[in-house]
Amino acid sequence: MLFLLLLAIFFAAFFRSLGSALLGHDYFTFFPKLLDGLWHFRRQGIFPFMFTPHFCGGFVQYGNPQAMFYSLQQLLSGFLDVWTAVRLTILTSMFIGYIGWYRFGREIIRLRMHWAHVFALIIIAHGFYIMHMVAGHVPFHSMPLIGWLLLFILRRENVSLRECVSIAAFSALLTAYIFYSGGYMVFVMILFALVAFLPFELLLHVGELRMRCMLLIKRALACGIGALLTGASKLVAVVSFLRFFPREMPFERFTEGSSALWYTVKAFFALPQTDDLFASVGMPNWGAVHEYSLFLSPVVLASLFFGIILLWKRRRAVCSRPVLSLTFFFIALFQLVFFLQLAQGYGWMVTPLENLPIFTSLHMNTRYLYAYSFLLVAVAVWCVQEWTERSRWKHHGLFVAFSFGALTVAAWVLAYAGLFAGETLPRTMPYPFLHEALEEHPGFLSLPVETMYLFEGLGHSEFVPFLFGGNDRNCHEPMLWGGGNPELDDLVPGPVAIVWDERFNMFNPACMQYPEENDCRPGDRIHVSDAENWERFRMGEKTTWKVSLLQHIGNWVSIFTFIAALLWIAGMYFMQKRAPSA
Repeated sequence: MLFLLLLAIFFAAFFRSLGSALLGHDYFTFFPKLLDGLWHFRRQGIFPFMFTPHFCGGFVQYGNPQAMFYSLQQLLSGFLDVWTAVRLTILTSMFIGYIGWYRFGREIIRLRMHWAHVFALIIIAHGFYIMHMVAGHVPFHSMPLIGWLLLFILRRENVSLRECVSIAAFSALLTAYIFYSGGYMVFVMILFALVAFLPFELLLHVGELRMRCMLLIKRALACGIGALLTGASKLVAVVSFLRFFPREMPFERFTEGSSALWYTVKAFFALPQTDDLFASVGMPNWGAVHEYSLFLSPVVLASLFFGIILLWKRRRAVCSRPVLSLTFFFIALFQLVFFLQLAQGYGWMVTPLENLPIFTSLHMNTRYLYAYSFLLVAVAVWCVQEWTERSRWKHHGLFVAFSFGALTVAAWVLAYAGLFAGETLPRTMPYPFLHEALEEHPGFLSLPVETMYLFEGLGHSEFVPFLFGGNDRNCHEPMLWGGGNPELDDLVPGPVAIVWDERFNMFNPACMQYPEENDCRPGDRIHVSDAENWERFRMGEKTTWKVSLLQHIGNWVSIFTFIAALLWIAGMYFMQKRAPSA
């Protein structure tokens, strides 16, 4: 209960900071998308939101990796205002994530109960997640759930076939939620986290390496197959879209000669966190501190020193196994260099990755230190636990752990209180201003799309056209950034019904995703011969634009897998309920 009290205090401090000032800039990108989801739901219910007529002149929705029509915040926005819906979603994700990281600490790191609470608290209070929620990166809300997926893969208990199916079912539902709610970046983080954890997991079981590898393969296959089957529909849609809109962007690079190691130390441990800390690495001056600040608890830094003390005390045991010890050392060194090079955006290990699939669109590489920090926190908390149990504090472990948890919360407040109260974060307007605008236009969800706007230099202006039944061609859409995208037709301000060159004043989004099936090219406007679909599209009704055969197959595979996973979990639950009385 003591640690849950600390968690509650942290939640109170975080959510007070989150809503006490101007909202982060990207909330005004994602709030309209939630309202767009409500607009679609009123017309087509839960059927996939394939294309949106409200943004970017007519754009792909279901195939957009950041689309979040199937998400908790979208569900809650049907009953609550969007700001309350988003905050409740963040709170839910953090609490469920806390439980997952607690169990990871108990089962994978073998921490005692109180130290597992400290471990989970440090991860949940991570500056990376906090800063991205402050900035308004709503699709990142499921980041805390990473602990559950790592737990599914890295657990050491052997599994039967029935248990493998259960793992596949649970991971299928969890990964489906993450993927369909726009959390594609979560899977990138899981990949990097496994890169960090797996080598050491194998070294710790070098005496039973074959058995451990087989178990890891079984668990990874169970999780992977479940994830691929439930995500097949979304995955096909996203890949179909990315063929033509690959968002090719180079890695963000640190200033030549700056120290990636020194940046990492400051990003993880400096008090307080300010934008001035990162000026030396070339941080953009538009308020990008949320991409560079990754504050961890000072407990991590202190505990690593305890680890050095433990290593010295166990030097004979370390020296007795020189090959294993040197392997540990060189893998740790290799990982450190790799993640530092990844953060700085260049280096002999990282530069070759820049042109590989997926990596071509991973622009802000400082983010990936978040995944590496999981390993640092795990090692640090284990070290302080071991040090405590071998010191005069061994009978006061609960007190020491609670003190370190309280230090984590206090340090978080010191790190970010000034930043949240200042004006360096990219903010926009207080939510009440937006709420008043929505109240003044109560019927906007009933409006069809009638007008095309070409706003320039107005920041995140998606709300303005949305409230008046319009579409802003110059939208804030990350999928249109970078190179490799096709040239789009010109649109003009005015009614979407304007026709020239036998085409309406709206893009055909089906051409951006399935051009072969619709006999068009990406960037085409809707042809006058397709007037019925144009009318359906702007009214929010289901269109008859064609999708690929692979998309049809993916849709049915995902539906059947989702139902099967639910039925399997329900069946296992009722079997366990009946077991004691049998």
